[in-house]
Order: sequence, then C-alpha cells, then structure tokens
Amino acid sequence: MTCWDILQERCELFLESAAYVQCDRRQQLLIIHHPSMKNLPASSASSILSGSDHGSVVSRLTTISVGTFIPIQLERIQYIQRADGSSAGRSARNYDANNHQQGQTNRNRQQPKLLEIFYCEDRARSEYLYKNVLIQLRKSDEELDKWINALYEVMHESKNLNEAAKRNRWLLREYEKLRNSRGGLTFDSINGWLNSHLGLFGEKSNVEKLMKQDELFRQSNEITDTLFNTIYYFFVKKQQDILTKMLMSDIVDDGHVVLEKFASRVTNNRRDTTAQELYRIKDTLHLEPGDSYISPLQSFNYLWSDANSAFDPVSRTTCIDDLDQPLNRYWISSSHNTYLAKTQLFNPSSIHCYIQALLKGCRCIEIDVFDPRTGKEPEITHKGTRIKPIPLRGVLEAIIDYAFITSEYPVIISIENHCSPLQRSVMARMFIEIFGDSLIQAPLSPNELELPSPNKLKRKIILKDSKMSALLLSPQSSVEADEQSDISTSRLEGHVQLYNASKKNWVNYNYTAEKDNIYLAQVYDLQKIEKSYEDMSDDEPVDVEKDDSKDGFIQIWYHGNISHEQARRLFLENAGYEVGTFLIRRSQNKNCYCLTYLAPSSAVKSIEIQETITADGECLYSLADRTFDSIPDLVAAYRTYNFADAKSESNESNSIRLGRPVPRPKWYQELKSKKWYQPDLTRRQAEELLREIGEEMTFLIRKSSNRDRQDYSLSVYYNGGIRHSPIYTDGTDLMLQSKTFTSLVEIVDYYSHKPVFNGLTLQAPAKSYEEFLREREQNGTHGTNKHIIFQPLEAAISLQADQFRIRNIDGNSVKSTIQVELLTNDEDKTKPHGYLMKFDSAKECQVFATRRGLIMPPESPPLGPNPSRSKNNAISNESARMYLADYDKLIIYCQGVKLKDRDIARAQDLLEKIKGFAEMVSLNRTKGATFCSDIRSMLQFNLNHFTRIYPDFNKQSWNSRNFDPMAYWVSGCQMVALNVQMPDHPMHLNAGRFAANGGSGYILMPDYIRSFDHLKPEIHTVSMLLKIRIIAVRHLRSDQVKSISKVYIRTSIDTGSKRKQAENQSLLTTIYGPCGVWDSKKSPPKQNDQLLAQYSLQSHNKDVDILSFEVVTDNEEFCGQSTIPLSCLRSGFRFCLFVQQLFQDIFLGIRSVQLYDKFNERLDLSALLVDINFQTSKASLAIG
Repeated sequence: MTCWDILQERCELFLESAAYVQCDRRQQLLIIHHPSMKNLPASSASSILSGSDHGSVVSRLTTISVGTFIPIQLERIQYIQRADGSSAGRSARNYDANNHQQGQTNRNRQQPKLLEIFYCEDRARSEYLYKNVLIQLRKSDEELDKWINALYEVMHESKNLNEAAKRNRWLLREYEKLRNSRGGLTFDSINGWLNSHLGLFGEKSNVEKLMKQDELFRQSNEITDTLFNTIYYFFVKKQQDILTKMLMSDIVDDGHVVLEKFASRVTNNRRDTTAQELYRIKDTLHLEPGDSYISPLQSFNYLWSDANSAFDPVSRTTCIDDLDQPLNRYWISSSHNTYLAKTQLFNPSSIHCYIQALLKGCRCIEIDVFDPRTGKEPEITHKGTRIKPIPLRGVLEAIIDYAFITSEYPVIISIENHCSPLQRSVMARMFIEIFGDSLIQAPLSPNELELPSPNKLKRKIILKDSKMSALLLSPQSSVEADEQSDISTSRLEGHVQLYNASKKNWVNYNYTAEKDNIYLAQVYDLQKIEKSYEDMSDDEPVDVEKDDSKDGFIQIWYHGNISHEQARRLFLENAGYEVGTFLIRRSQNKNCYCLTYLAPSSAVKSIEIQETITADGECLYSLADRTFDSIPDLVAAYRTYNFADAKSESNESNSIRLGRPVPRPKWYQELKSKKWYQPDLTRRQAEELLREIGEEMTFLIRKSSNRDRQDYSLSVYYNGGIRHSPIYTDGTDLMLQSKTFTSLVEIVDYYSHKPVFNGLTLQAPAKSYEEFLREREQNGTHGTNKHIIFQPLEAAISLQADQFRIRNIDGNSVKSTIQVELLTNDEDKTKPHGYLMKFDSAKECQVFATRRGLIMPPESPPLGPNPSRSKNNAISNESARMYLADYDKLIIYCQGVKLKDRDIARAQDLLEKIKGFAEMVSLNRTKGATFCSDIRSMLQFNLNHFTRIYPDFNKQSWNSRNFDPMAYWVSGCQMVALNVQMPDHPMHLNAGRFAANGGSGYILMPDYIRSFDHLKPEIHTVSMLLKIRIIAVRHLRSDQVKSISKVYIRTSIDTGSKRKQAENQSLLTTIYGPCGVWDSKKSPPKQNDQLLAQYSLQSHNKDVDILSFEVVTDNEEFCGQSTIPLSCLRSGFRFCLFVQQLFQDIFLGIRSVQLYDKFNERLDLSALLVDINFQTSKASLAIG
C-alpha cells in the first residue's frame, strides 16, 4: 500500500463510534470527524479531542466544533507528538514506545494511542504557538508507526508541489469551503469571494453569464469545481492581459509567448544570463527541449513562482557558505527567553516554544533555570514574574528531539543560571543523560587555538554559561542573570478590571507596580480563546442573524404582513419589472412566509414557504424540495439556481430563477430617518465630526464619489483615528467587505451584531453635523466636552506614575472604581485620554489610588522561585566544590565572563582583559549599544570571541518588543538574541537574514568583519543605487477584514549604518485590490523610486543591509511582508560585483517576492511582482 492508501482508510478514534481520522487526497487535508461529540457534555468532548500542552503548567484545551469535520491542511502540519498518560509528549518521528510504556506485551494491543498534531491555518495568526489537537487512535504501536510515517511522507509531498498544483489545490479548497458554508454556492457567495480574493466588485452579471454558458450547469442546475475554476481564471486572465500589454506586448506571437524572448525580458535583456534563465524556465514548466513557445498563462505561472523569486532560490535551499571557519565568524540565529509565548511578566511559558524555535532554524536558545519549587529537578521560568515554571527535563527532551530536523549544525544552549550547587550537579547529570553523545563534554582536540567550525560540530549541543569558582560556597547567578534587573523587590502585584469602551464590557488584567511604573497584562481565558479561534474563519461567510423582534427581516425585499393582492398591485405599479422579480411577505391568511414573484407568463404568483421545527427547536424553511436555515439563505440560493414555477391552469410548469427584488414602500424614508445616514458630508467633515465625538466605533454612512461604483463610505472612529470602508453597488445590491446586502439599513444592522473589523462591532451613530456645529458655536472653538476618551485596550499596557493622575468617579463609600487619566501634550486638556479601572476590593483601590502608582509595600516577598535555604538544605564547602565542578566541566566553548568581575566598562577593556578564545561576553541591548559605538574595538574583539546581545528588561521592553539587530550585526556580534515569539519588524529582519544559506542558522559574516585590520583607517564599502518598480500583487489577505480595496507596498532598505537615513531610503506604491496591477494613471511615478543603501561597513560582495517589503491596506491593516538580504538577490547580482569598474549597472529583471505573515509563516500564493535593477560604485569609509 502507498502512503496515501494507508491514510485514506478510516482510522477509528478509541472507544468512540463513528469517529475517525482520514486523509482527503484531492484537497490534501487531514480530516478528523467526531459526530458523537454532538450529544456529549463539553468536558467529555474535550477529553477525547483536546489540545493540552504536555509538559507545561499552562493547559491549552482546544474546544472542537460540535459534530463537524476538523480539516487540517497537510502542508501546514508543523510537527507531531506521541504521548502516554505518564510523560510529556515526545516527537512522533522515531518514537520508541519501549521507553514510554511498560513492557513489550502492550506493543500490539489496541490501547488508546495519544497523538498530538500541531499545525497552523491558512490565515494570519494572532498567537505565536501553533494550534493543536490531541486524538486517541485505535491502533497497535506497529500500525501507528506505519500510519505516522505515511503521514510524514504525504506532508513532505504536500509541501513540495509545483506552482500549478498548489493553485489547483487552493482553488479546490476554496470551492469546498463555499459549498459547505451555510449559504452554499450562490451568486452572492461567489461574488463576495471574488471581491475578497481578487478585489473585484460589480461582477455578478459576468458570473451569471459564465454560468449560463456552462452546459453542465444548465442541465444539472449545479455549480461544479470545474465551473468555479473557469470563473476564477476568467477574471485572472484580465490581470494577465493587462500585464501582457505592460510587459510583453512585443514578444507575443499569435497568442503565444516566444520562449527565448520571454527569458530575455525576465532578465532585462541581459545576454549573459538569458541562457541560464531559459534553462530554469523549461525546467520549472516541464517543457520539452524543442519547445520554443509557451502560453501567456504559463509565462505568468513562471513569473509568480518560487523559481523566479527575487530571493535567490539557491541560497534559500542550499548551504552555499564556507562552513569550515571558526564558529565565531558566523552570524548565528539566536533566541531570547525561548520559553515565552508572549510577554515577560504574566503570559504562558511552554515547551513547545522551544520546538517552534528549533524548527525555524534557531541555533542558540535560552533557558532560565531555577531550583525547583516542588520535585527534585530544576525548572525554567522568568525571574521575578508570574511566569509559571516548566520542567527542565521536558525542555531538554524537546531539544534533543527537534534540534537537528531543520539544520544539522550545532545548537548552543544559553543558560541563565539561578541554581544552587546541588541543582547544578543535577542539571549536569540531566544534560549527559538526555543529550548523550550529542553533548560537547570536552574540546574536540587538545591544542585548539580557535573555536571549531560548524562542520566539525555537526549535530552537537554546546552549553553556554559562566563557570563558578571552586571556592564559592553559595549559589551564584550566571553572567546574564547578573546583568538582568532584579525587579522582585519594591513591587506590588494584583488583579484589576479595565473598561472596554468599544465592547461595553470589563476585561481582566494582572498588574505589577514597581518603582515608578505600572505594568498591566491581559488575563486570557485560554479555553475561550481556543474556541473563538477554532470557530473564527475569514474564509466562511458569517451567518446572517434574523431579527425576530420584528417578526421578519430588514432586507429590502421583505414587505411584512401583506396579502397576495397587495403584493400584485406593487408589481403592476411598475411595468418595467422583469421575469423573476420577487418579494417576501408574511401571509395574512396563513401564518407563514410567502415568495411572490413575476412568472414567465407575466402573472404574479405566490408560493408558500414551508416551516419545520426540528427537535432542537431550530426553524428550517423549505421551498422546491430544498431546505434552508434561514429565509436570506433561501433567497440567495434561488437567485442563483432555478426552481420549478408554480403550475398554471394549463398544468404546465417552468423553471425560473429569482432576479431583482421589489423594494418595500417608503424604504427610502426609512433610510433618511436613520441618524447615522448623513449622505452630504464630505470625507473631511466626517473625520472632523467623529474626532470631536471621540467614542470608539462611533460611525456614520455618507455618499462617496471617489471611485467607480462606490456609492457610499462607512466612516468609523477607531483607536484614535478614522477608518473609511467603501460600499460598492452591484446591480441593485450593495457590497461591503465581500458580503452582499440589499440596503444600508441591513448593513448597519448586520455589523451592529457582527464584527466589522478587528473583532469590533458598530456602536452608537454619530450625531448630525449641524448639531456638532451648533455645539461648537455655543461652547467656543475648543469645546467643553468633559468626558474621558477611553484608550484602546491592548494585551500589554505600561503606565508611568509621573504621566497620569487618578480621580475617583464611583461616588459611593466603598470606592470600588477609579479612573486613571493620561495627560497628553495637546493644548486641549478638556478631553483627557485614560482608562476606567475596577478593583477587587476597596482596600486594593485605596492603596493604588493613594500611592499614585509609587507602590512600596512593606514586607513584600520576592516573587521569583528562590526559596530561602534552611539549615537542613545546607551543604558542606567540599560538596559545593564537587557539585560545581560536575557542572563546570560541561562548559567548553562558550564560557561567559562577568564584566564586573574583570572591571570591564568599555569595549576597549574587552581586548585587554579577555584572552581565551572560549571566553565570551553577553551584553544587554543598552550596554551593547554603548560598546558597539566603539566599532573598531568590537570588530577586533569579535575576531576571536563570541558576543551575545540580548534585550533589556525594563519599562520599555517588558512587553518583549524587539530592538533593531542591524547595528550589532554590523559590529560583528554573532548572537543577536531576539524574542522570536514577537511578530515585529526586527524579527522579520532576523527571518530574512537566516533564511539564507539553506536556513542552516549560520551565515558567514562579510569579509570586512572576518579579516578586520585595526591598523587600517578605512573600510572598503560598496555604494548601491537600487531602482525598483512594484508591478502587481497577488492573493493578498488581511487579518482584520475580508475585502481589500487598496493596498500600500512600503519598500525600504534596513541598514546598520550610523549615517542618517536618506530621504529616498524608502518608497510607497499604491495598488488597488488584493490582485491588482500598478496603474500609472492613478499612481504616477515619483522621484523617490530609488533606494540608496550605503554599505558603510562592507567590501566585495558580502552585505549587511536588507531589503524589506511590507504590504498594508489603506487602513493600515497588515497583509504580508518579506525581507531579503541584498546579498541574496539572485546570482546575477554576485556576478557583477566582481567587475573591476568604478560604476556598474546590474539588472536583476522581473522577479516575484513571496509574502509571509507576521510570524514569518509563508502565505501561499500571496506575492508581489517587481522589476529590480541595481547600480553599484566603490567607496571607502573611515571609522573612528
């Protein structure tokens, strides 16, 4: 049997009937089906299918949708864990059941086998940790081994499809999502899909035309996946036609593209690279040797493919650097506080953070180790915080399981050690026991004068820590622990609730008050988070809620309680109505809904809609042998599919499809009466009005004339700014964010209950502009509005005592609520920004308000896991020396040096006081910046030593935001440790840097660093002028909204140079829609379409600077990003740097830029098409 044969068979879940796991080969999905959960209590269901974090104190139970399939995309499965009831999970690859179960007799018994699958979804992630599901399979160990191995094989196959196969798979999945959604495949759902995925609107007529041309649809009244593909490619061809005229109009011959000319055009007519490009095109498109033409579709398939990536595919997939040089001559992918899933104060820690970092190619990870609170073995946590500990043993087992899957080059474990001598000895035994031969326990050779190379250290683990003197009689912290700020004293912790003005609810926070600062971190209900994340989908239409209070609907086609005769008169009043025109009414004679429509015979007919109440109390609606969950679903379906016309007197019936709705009388008067409808306001007036009100999610709708078919704009006050969302017309319908509506009233009603963006719903309508003008005239130009403007609530909030004041607004004796008002620098202080806070008790509120955040409680015990040592725990001096020696002998190549122990205060001191090549320093970011300002000394020191830079822990960095790593890389610092769990720009730069050299985690540093000569006053540099044009974008997705009307592509060069950034260091390109093409009429070329990158510390062809792309909507919503080291811009770039000329043009040609989400996960099919070329010139730079 093949791997697919094994996985396509149903694998039953243990002890549950009709529950199974199965692979869908067409869609390449792993599907978990559990219908029996429908009648189970929640606790029972979660015990069968859950997402517990084995080895972590924090449990992350996944609540599974009841009675449904759980589809997991095979290419997005990250790793699989095996587990039993007694131990933490271990990698399912090469899992040894004998080590985790008692005896061999159970090997073939069909006992429950726990399998935990970790995966990410095909949409923007909001959390660092992958989603997970835990299942119990009914298989013997041998059967399960075969099943797991087969799963790994198909995962590999799914991740390595060619471009055409990826696109076809994606289309099939999108088709199935629409087909299985509540409303099903209709004109409205397909039109909404085209809007959200291609940026098209008003195309319903074209969709109808294409469907009518399909013979199978005419015969079967069914939309097949083939028809869906035809619709997609019809609109994609429009983009291709535009691009063909723009790029290839002169190389198309009789509808075909001349292959050789195409290769020349891709490389910007460079003869020396055309032949190589031609070979790559034929290989990618699987052409025959004699083929000389390709279709336009094939040409664009290649342009968008990874084979045409601007990031050199060879560098991304292959180790091309020399890996035989000493270890300190490489930049090393490094992580700080690897155990954290979020910030450094309150958020969860997890063993899985280590697994994710290692799978991403991280080669230096950090463990903060403490004596155990309970048990006998050390724990990992963060000093002086509420981070709950995780067992060191579980972390070490995860490291050995996953250390060398992505890269076989050495892993360095940076240890922040707070353990006693006894526990250090325990640690040493654990390292040797778990890592075995992989652990470096002695120098590779006895007479080493420099560090070994990565090749010599393949599949080895190196421990980094400071050695303790044998004379030490008390536990000492490691070098980084000594550098860290100890905030465990002079602090107060507690619980508080903050008022969320946008959602009108209270949100739980934990706070830590320390010195002059207060830190707040949101407390998450993890089960609710997983439930909402599981149920949330940007791909599926959100259900339309019925307005039961009106016994009907607010759609324009609903006419309420009228008779058939009254409905007939409405049709007769307008002779222009076409066949299929319809309305929905409530029958006066029968207590039911009726569909009234204009039949082909020009007669007005009515059909009763049958209503059925299910056993669960849900109401279903039936018409023409089809059943629907709601009347809007029924209408949408029969505006797409035909149904049998009611029989006439001749007893003949025809097929008919619903068309335009008959609007109910006075619908326009209803609209005009709405307070939020202010059609005559300009954009400027709307922004002025909403800013004056200043209340979150206040909104209005106004007319708009900015774009074709955009009749209205929804303007909303959000997070201190104004967001404008376009409302398009599509025939008689309206479209907002890929969803179709019949009226503005329906839009407002819908988004008052459902999120319009960022999980927020519309709140109060704005007052009229005339009322605003009257109040401003009465109150003066500045106004006298005294209410507070609530700050938007973030996951982490930092307050400084000298920047806020406290006012009691509760008014009762217990004083259970207070208001904190932030002072602003604005002249208008009448509307302070602030928070409304509610405490658990009056006492807590009293302390907080009285001390104004300067909280120094008496007898406040330290929070860190440093229990006081009793006499019973005391050990002799000789035992302490022995324990420390056991541990110290494992610190071989990365021996940390404490700066204060050797009186090191500046970079020059490093050269004078650190001599051994195995000795190294660790500097926090602030101290590192001071040392690196003496760049000559740092370059000289790093020739023979390691330097590790890590984030500060203070009021600016407690939320784990990263610093810019560029300046430290320029200075030759090898380990620039970042918080890999944070989705910020520094981590994007880090991901781009270490995507090179095959993702090995080791990048050979530029020659100027490796061969730095402190006697020379200058460093040779290469000045580079880059010309870039963004041609088109493809399949962008926003993590906040479904519909994208306009995007900005920010292109910049990140550099570690001290020189001030030039004005032309970045550019901004505007493109309309998520699959748009640059329009020179709408976006005229500007003078700043050139980027100047000053390679101030570089020579030859090895670079430091990084080219960055970021794509956002016009409302600043993230759509994707990509970072490319300039040294990795295709192979042609390197060729030209060797040309012995003062000035040289370098043409890279038309390339694709693949996009990634904030956590650097690939966004399938999302890409930019760019035209790039460089100009370089030699230069030199004096450094002081």
